[in-house]
Amino acid sequence: MLQSSNSKRVMDTRNHFKNRASPKSQMNRRNIMQRTYLLCVVFCINVANMFAQDVIILKNGNDIQAIVQEISDDNVKYKKYDNINGPNYTLKKTEIFMIRYANGSKDVFADNTAPVANVAPTPVTTQQSVQNKTEIYVNTQKKMYIWKPEETIYMRTNTLDGKSISLEIKDSRVITSGSKVKTSFSEISDAIIKAITQTYGNLFINNESEVKVILYLQAYYATFYLGGTWFGHTRYAVRMGETEEIIEQSNDLYNIGGNATSRKVLNKSFIGANTSLFQFLNKNLK
Repeated sequence: MLQSSNSKRVMDTRNHFKNRASPKSQMNRRNIMQRTYLLCVVFCINVANMFAQDVIILKNGNDIQAIVQEISDDNVKYKKYDNINGPNYTLKKTEIFMIRYANGSKDVFADNTAPVANVAPTPVTTQQSVQNKTEIYVNTQKKMYIWKPEETIYMRTNTLDGKSISLEIKDSRVITSGSKVKTSFSEISDAIIKAITQTYGNLFINNESEVKVILYLQAYYATFYLGGTWFGHTRYAVRMGETEEIIEQSNDLYNIGGNATSRKVLNKSFIGANTSLFQFLNKNLK
């Protein structure tokens, strides 16, 4: 009985080593698994790229899910995302506000020009008064989210020490129906004044000053677009004597925190517009 038991143990041990794969075989198996995994990853990326969509945002507030084919001097050609084997469609650039591409990049179209990364301040002539300029990016079909400007510290500069202005801020916004308005015009104008006095000092704004500045608040809002993007826009029309200028800042952020993201993108556009306002004051008061 003892001999039989020992014999069985020996046979089991031999079978164990016989069935055990060699190190070379294990390495080959591991390499095959790694290659298979990489092929699967590459395949998935290619499939995702094939079906990734661009989003064309029109100035009237409509969004188009598309695959952009070509951008020429005047037009944009695209295919509808839900019919990629269908015909090409063409839009005039003048109809388009922004294209958000599948890879996360974007083109912002300013009037009839080529796409630009940011909308820069646009000077206007005295014949085309700033408060009557109507080409404002207000999406009348979009719900606006209007939040109180967040507390922001602006850097003090002595560039205009000894100078002063008499400032008047007017509300000339268009606010769409159903908008979520969480602040008042007075709170927005107070935030603009605070930004100016933080930058140039408390004596810079003086109602007795002979330099009269009128600032028209033409846009201050955040809107949500197809594809998960929040868009923030702040726009001023500024008049100082015979000098008039449009100052605006547009920013966009992917939706990460819902309303928190809308607040962030709106405040970012507000700070950008104020920074451009400071540049305007520096240029015209020096």
